[in-house]
Amino acid sequence: MKHLPALLLGVVLGQLAVALAAAYLSSLLASLLSAGAAYSIIPHLNIASDVEGLRELPAVAFELDIPQIMPVMSALVLSVLLGLSTIWTKWGTLMHALQELQEMVLQIVKRVVIPILPFYIMVTFCSLAWEGTITRQLPIFLEVILIVLVGHFLWLAVLYGFASLYSRRSGLEVLRHYGPAYLTAVGTMSSAATLTAAERR
Repeated sequence: MKHLPALLLGVVLGQLAVALAAAYLSSLLASLLSAGAAYSIIPHLNIASDVEGLRELPAVAFELDIPQIMPVMSALVLSVLLGLSTIWTKWGTLMHALQELQEMVLQIVKRVVIPILPFYIMVTFCSLAWEGTITRQLPIFLEVILIVLVGHFLWLAVLYGFASLYSRRSGLEVLRHYGPAYLTAVGTMSSAATLTAAERR
């Protein structure tokens, strides 16, 4: 029985290693497939490279520049090491503090970021309409969006197909609840916002 905590820790570390390897392998394969699709499809699209006739946006009256605290890779490594060290040292206080911090971030995303997003997207499209970019690039924009969505669905089919084979369970039950999380991910490109939408399900 005295070796049980060490055994559980080994299981947790093994699962973490498998999860990280699967995540990075998935990202690598998806990037390679995206690059292949781009090189094979994009050159055949009629994309105008000139910007003549576009109007310039008025000067910005107010700009709020908030630089990131640290690079994404640094934050990712810090979070993994901090989580592992918390498990190793069994510091309950720090673990509760991290859980509270996670809940705080999710609440900020839910109550601040997500309500602001529609306004931000509207302003972005208003600026594109003022410049004249939408009228010139709307057809190619819709074509690219269609290509991206098809790529998403194909890659999701591959991932959930492998997951179903590995777990010997159907992934359709998960996909049935996937709609809100997928729409949030596509609309925000934010993993934190997507996690919030997924938690609601």
